[in-house]
Amino acid sequence: MARSPETSVGRIPIVGVQPSLEEGRWPARAVVGEAVPITATIFREGHDAEGATVVVTRPDGRRERLPMPLHDWGTSLYRAAFIPRHEGLHHFRVEAWSDPVATWLHAAEVKIHAGVDVQLMLDEGVAILTRALTEVRRAPAKQALLEQAIAALTDGRLAPEARLAPASSPELKAVLTAAPCATG
Repeated sequence: MARSPETSVGRIPIVGVQPSLEEGRWPARAVVGEAVPITATIFREGHDAEGATVVVTRPDGRRERLPMPLHDWGTSLYRAAFIPRHEGLHHFRVEAWSDPVATWLHAAEVKIHAGVDVQLMLDEGVAILTRALTEVRRAPAKQALLEQAIAALTDGRLAPEARLAPASSPELKAVLTAAPCATG
């Protein structure tokens, strides 16, 4: 039996989106310059990581994308703060996707520390970060962080943990959060 689009939940459900008044009957209100917290519960089947973005459509029709990081792992609550800079009706939507970089990085940190499938994890990191480098446009300095991480992953003179370190740095994680390489 085919499922209709109205009843299909999808591979990555997004539920409990806030702010919402009377189940979306009334718009939430804010003052220009006031932070508006936007939250959603996002989860998926399996062990892969997911990522999320808030897309805000301003009154002039322009769109602004905001990273929506995981706020509470135990409840799968994602959160972002939007600060309106113009008066008028704003609309927002939450988008979610599989996060191949976070999925790989988690597995690589665990396996490399344990000495399991080390070369496989390093090679997989090169492939994933190369895709992030070539498929998403970023400023040259941010692209350079990706290039440095890829170079470290391929440098056989370094210990495996040292090869992985640039790929798991907070700076690179921030670059990939701001402009993710997403699937699904």
